Amino acid sequence: MDKFRILGTLLFPIGVGFWLASFPANAQDLRAKAEAEGKLMMYATFTAADSKTLLDAFKQVYPKIDAIYYRSNDAALMERFVNENRKISAM
Repeated sequence: MDKFRILGTLLFPIGVGFWLASFPANAQDLRAKAEAEGKLMMYATFTAADSKTLLDAFKQVYPKIDAIYYRSNDAALMERFVNENRKISAM
């Protein structure tokens, strides 16, 4: 079972890359904006090893974007989402 989860974790960012590449105008614009910002924050509840595997694969596909992750349990993650949304809404 772990092999399938790791394989899915590795294939996800590659699949996203191919998916984005299939939309020439919007995807290239989105990728350019993402590279200009240079950051990606990923929130996860899975293990640190799986998170690292996913981020390493993402960085291979998108080397100009610095990807980091925040790992927590479901309740703490939901609390963080709500708090960050409040900060954005207040702007």
